[in-house]
Amino acid sequence: MYKDKSIKSMREIYQDCVAVLVIDPWLASIPSTAPVSEIACRIYASGWSRRLWTHQEGFLGRDVFYQFQDRPLSFNEVDELTKEYERKMAVKGYPITFPYTASSKTSFYYTGIKNIIENIREGRFSKDDRWIIYKHLAESLGHRSTTNVDDELLCVASVIGLDVGDYIKHKSEKKSREHTAELRMQAFLEELGRFHQGIIFNNYRRLTTPGFRWAPVSLLGHRTSGLGDIEGSKDSRIEDYSSQPMNDKHVELESLGVKINLTKYMTKSLGLNEHVVSIVLNNKSVKLPTIGLPVDYPGYTVKFQKGSGLTIDMAERRFVLKYSPIQSAVSAFTAPSLPKAPSFGKVPTIKGLRGLGKGTEQVAQQVEKAPVVTDVAEVVSYRYVVYVAENDVKWEYDRAYAIILQKPLGDSGHREFLAMIGLNSIGPGSRTFVQSLCSAVVRAVKPNDSYKVTAGLDVVDVGKPKNNWVVT
Repeated sequence: MYKDKSIKSMREIYQDCVAVLVIDPWLASIPSTAPVSEIACRIYASGWSRRLWTHQEGFLGRDVFYQFQDRPLSFNEVDELTKEYERKMAVKGYPITFPYTASSKTSFYYTGIKNIIENIREGRFSKDDRWIIYKHLAESLGHRSTTNVDDELLCVASVIGLDVGDYIKHKSEKKSREHTAELRMQAFLEELGRFHQGIIFNNYRRLTTPGFRWAPVSLLGHRTSGLGDIEGSKDSRIEDYSSQPMNDKHVELESLGVKINLTKYMTKSLGLNEHVVSIVLNNKSVKLPTIGLPVDYPGYTVKFQKGSGLTIDMAERRFVLKYSPIQSAVSAFTAPSLPKAPSFGKVPTIKGLRGLGKGTEQVAQQVEKAPVVTDVAEVVSYRYVVYVAENDVKWEYDRAYAIILQKPLGDSGHREFLAMIGLNSIGPGSRTFVQSLCSAVVRAVKPNDSYKVTAGLDVVDVGKPKNNWVVT
């Protein structure tokens, strides 16, 4: 209770203080006159820069100082020192950029995000635009850690000006910190409401909540963000399709041996609860989400045939995609048959006339028996190896999966890119729902690759790409 009250008031405490003084033994052991490269390195690698809760100290304080052996240095002083160091080294012919890059990256976490929040607070940005800080948060939290995983959103809410109390109230009935962390992350995603569609391409551990399995369970502990920063990525708002009919779609649950008609048996009055169609069959609970993030990236249907070996269940966790953009362009032309030789009734036995009749019949027969003329266009096939990121996904034969990619297959300019693999689920209108399972790396097979790259792997033919998906 007292801890919750203290957490709620931390924002006011740091905002009202004159300055924040960072006392870290790693920094205090060297003087402020130490080489600039060492100062920058120590700040970047210090424990203060690596812990979660210290993030708000630097973010909320009016001025922040690092305490060194002899005296403190402010953010701005360190930035100026590293900038001048970079300039001097460049003049000497040594383009060393690390010190200034390290310093500016550290300080940007406490200036760039702060400016966005102030613009929203002062009305220069709409509240609906605050989702743009998500990527910056991922970058600033990526190298930080915390002992208690459920503290992450309490700190984030305090930093960006959300009501911390709204997140404290989300607690797991199972008394699990991991589950509490998931509940709080889901609440945070719903509050922001909008994201770059590229967020689905990431290597983060994902939420297990139906409808939100496209999103990271945490932003902590990652070297790179990779969240929606794909060039040209559109933004998209989380959509709830629970009020729409599901086009009489069927979902087949092979392990239970049943088929369910969603339109007839899954209406709102029969179990639709919090964006999830929830039913119980044979004492097993089945949840089918009706909420997700619409994306328009190219996606392909993947189906593993029984008896193929399903290599992704083995240690390699990979398979091969074969894509032929021109399946077969065949144009056939058959010459029309000539009419039969006209009958002149009783033809006089004049050699020339009889020859004319016979010749005409022969020409007709030759044309009728002429071979069909076909013009088959060249078929170009592309092969890609798909490396599946997670090994705890249960794959099944004859089930429809979808692989959604950053770039369409057959694009010669992109040899390797991230993808998301999901299980085809339900879909309203022209969109297809995909229950996100895991991420993958897709790499084009090169002509000079060893045969071992694809030896023994399943080969899956894919057809024309689709681009109307809802990732759940």
